[in-house]
Amino acid sequence: MAYLVFGAIIITVMLTLLYISGIATIISGFIFSSLKFFPASTGGQIFNQEALKDAKPLVISMKSIEAKPVDNKSAILQLFFDVYNPNKSTVMLESISYNVYSNSGRIVSGDIGEKPEGFVGSQANIFPIVGNMSSAIGDKEIISRDGPRETNWKSIIDGSERYGINGTFSYKQTSSFQSSGGDSNFSLKFP
Repeated sequence: MAYLVFGAIIITVMLTLLYISGIATIISGFIFSSLKFFPASTGGQIFNQEALKDAKPLVISMKSIEAKPVDNKSAILQLFFDVYNPNKSTVMLESISYNVYSNSGRIVSGDIGEKPEGFVGSQANIFPIVGNMSSAIGDKEIISRDGPRETNWKSIIDGSERYGINGTFSYKQTSSFQSSGGDSNFSLKFP
């Protein structure tokens, strides 16, 4: 008698599974027949290679220069560059090398980021600048009250100094398997 009950349970479970899987097949067939898939085109352009066409260099300007005194003989000079990307696609700003001058001479030199060397170079210090957007890139340098800074120390600290800034920046724009970029020189006045 136990065999008969056990057999009936197995047959009931199998019929239920077949019934459910049949309904699942009908439902999935209906769902997939209702979907419209667009055929893949291999003749068109897959990557945006037009982004490199007529690529423009980044535009750099000074956002701010501010000196914060540490003591009577030194200060932290904090400066921010405003970097604008006039292109449609993202451009990678690799580095900015700069010199800051006052009327009496060079105040400080510095580097932001680093240009990667070769294929395996680190990209930790690279700044992505999104297309048609600006980014503020900053740096801090300690300056001491000697040399050309001695003459202009008061105006450097109180923010009334007029600066000349020059240097170079390196950038790279990549789209699919092509890339463009290079080094550009800049010369700025602030304020």
